[in-house]
Amino acid sequence: MRKAGDNLNKLWITETGLEGTKDNNNCVAAAPGKEDVEQGEYLYIFYSQAAQRQKDIGAVFWFKFEDFYDNGQLKALGMVHLAINKDGYAPHGGKIVRYKPAYSAYQRLAAPILPITKVEQPARSSSSPDQSYYFAPTGHTLSGTFLNYWLKNGGADLFGLPLTEPYKEVDPGNGKSYLVQWFERERFELHPENAGTKYEVLLGLLGSELIARSCRSFSRAQPLPPPPPPEKGKPPLPERSYFNATGHNLVGSFKEYWEGRGGLAVFGYPISEEFGENSPTDGKFYVVQYFERARFELHPDARGTPYEVQLGLLGSQALVARAWK
Repeated sequence: MRKAGDNLNKLWITETGLEGTKDNNNCVAAAPGKEDVEQGEYLYIFYSQAAQRQKDIGAVFWFKFEDFYDNGQLKALGMVHLAINKDGYAPHGGKIVRYKPAYSAYQRLAAPILPITKVEQPARSSSSPDQSYYFAPTGHTLSGTFLNYWLKNGGADLFGLPLTEPYKEVDPGNGKSYLVQWFERERFELHPENAGTKYEVLLGLLGSELIARSCRSFSRAQPLPPPPPPEKGKPPLPERSYFNATGHNLVGSFKEYWEGRGGLAVFGYPISEEFGENSPTDGKFYVVQYFERARFELHPDARGTPYEVQLGLLGSQALVARAWK
């Protein structure tokens, strides 16, 4: 083109890509496959080199955003993997169940300052009306409506420390954009349509999202029978509640914690019964129960203290799943 005298037009590279790992069964892989890592490296190198030739290249399109099926065969060309089957995207509404290394590579190019990038401690000014907290261990700040909610509803004990700065994120469920901020145990979402109510800040549905990503499900349970009258000289058995909306019970220490720390407005409904599992954080075995917005863990070593029940680090887990950590 240049030799022919065309010095104005530029090339558009409309389809470039490299396939990642194909053995995906709509669940989160324990670790990215070798092909996924190579796919991310290829995307970063290709786009970096294209950016250096802006006088010749006008646009580059990656093919494509999500993995897809073609004639019944999985084409792992996407940056993300959706909950799909060979017939289309129907099973779970096309929700993202795995963010691949290519997604993180694209983010580093398109938005080099990711929300997780640590920030400098802001200078304090006596004339500034805005209160702001800086958390040196994670390198992030907390202010405004999110800070007020954090302080009022349990602070670090309940939510953990901030892992990102606030940023806009599109909710794949309804397509709306919300200001969000991630914490070790939760994701805060600002809902201006609820301004002036206790629902202006909502917690993300991290419990439900984690269960969906890991392809787990919990069958509805039957209501537990009421406790019998207490025997003479013995404490009464714990009361229990049954939630018909999700079909699960809540009893004992978990019920006491749920009711005392905000209940339905903070944690959502229980989506499982109590059961035992190994923690992905420390590998220890705990009795747990999943809620729409949290995972409760029973820590017997802290029995009799405010830390007998703790929230799982679902925020940290979710950022790992996004290849942000």
